[in-house]
Amino acid sequence: MTALRRMLCAGIAAACCLPVHAHRLDEYLQAVTVNVADDGILLYVRLLPGIAVAPAVWAGIDTDGSGGLSAAEQAAHARQVVADLALQVDGQPVTPAIVSQSYPAWEAASQGLGQISLVLQAGPAPGTGAHHLHLALTHRRDIAVYLVNALLPMHPAITITEQRHSPDQAVFDLGFTRQAAR
Repeated sequence: MTALRRMLCAGIAAACCLPVHAHRLDEYLQAVTVNVADDGILLYVRLLPGIAVAPAVWAGIDTDGSGGLSAAEQAAHARQVVADLALQVDGQPVTPAIVSQSYPAWEAASQGLGQISLVLQAGPAPGTGAHHLHLALTHRRDIAVYLVNALLPMHPAITITEQRHSPDQAVFDLGFTRQAAR
């Protein structure tokens, strides 16, 4: 092996050992994970504003301009996120209930590290048979990028039969079946 190759290999090996600190810049990542469980449908929503858009996202939540997020501001934002999604189960509109919410401090959000987390309950689990879930996301479409997926069901009576996404993943369709208890 030539000296140049050894140096190149050593450089690559050293680079692989260094931590990577990549931050989103100009996107507002909105990741939703759908969990079809035996007792209901949960949506885990993670909102991650990039460094360049964090000030605008934060200002939209911090309506009094205090720099911090009050419980009322957090609740109002969570309600807006829910209002900005359209959910249907078997063709019937469903308005999810907010189960929990978590908001970061501005210091983390301003560095692209702050994650807003919401857990939403989308009603009780449908009965036995084939079912269809349709989810459309519209929250902050001007800066948003979307990622939606379903979790593998833990309950053996529930089977995911189909997942489809629009090209931008703002629209998600999920087919699943629920068998009768044995």
